Amino acid sequence: MQSLIFNISFLARHDAALVFAVIYVASALLGNISAFINFWVAFAANFEQWRVLAIFAAVFAGEVTGDCMWYGIGRSLRDTRFGAWIKNRLPGHDRAESALQKKGKKYLYLSKFAYGSAGLVLFSLGWTKMDFRVFFKNSLVSITLALPVVFFMAYSLFSGLAPLTAVGEFKHIERVLLIGVVAFLVLEWLLAKAVRALLNGNGTAEDGK
Repeated sequence: MQSLIFNISFLARHDAALVFAVIYVASALLGNISAFINFWVAFAANFEQWRVLAIFAAVFAGEVTGDCMWYGIGRSLRDTRFGAWIKNRLPGHDRAESALQKKGKKYLYLSKFAYGSAGLVLFSLGWTKMDFRVFFKNSLVSITLALPVVFFMAYSLFSGLAPLTAVGEFKHIERVLLIGVVAFLVLEWLLAKAVRALLNGNGTAEDGK
């Protein structure tokens, strides 16, 4: 059975448009975990510099689209019957909405480093009707800050785990990728804690002024 990495590499060199379209959609739906896997594959397949840059651009565009999609869903549903049903059955809805209105931007930045929380946070920002211009500006900034971090983490973990692929056959590289994904999630969890502490520290300082 041929390696998955080999197949992706072959496809990327012969039908780049399809691969970039898949990367774009996956990034919109999955966020940073998709970015990490795509960057890892680019390093493993030894892509040319322009292909890596194209993947970076596709991931960036996909994450921007994903942010706007979740925001739009939340904003659209709020004033519908389904939205009213949610509000009537969600304990502490008013308190949660008030907190989001005060700290929405902080949660947006934090969600970029806490995998699994982004969709809910973005949906909630749309739900509370954060001004779209404010949302979009901060979405672009947060993605611009987060993606280089994910890129560096992918490169560092790939370089650190590369000796494992040299020990076994190339077909086992997917197992090393799985180890890399788990390591990435752990590192991202630790980074999320650091970002949360930093944001809380800034918030405390601002409250004290």
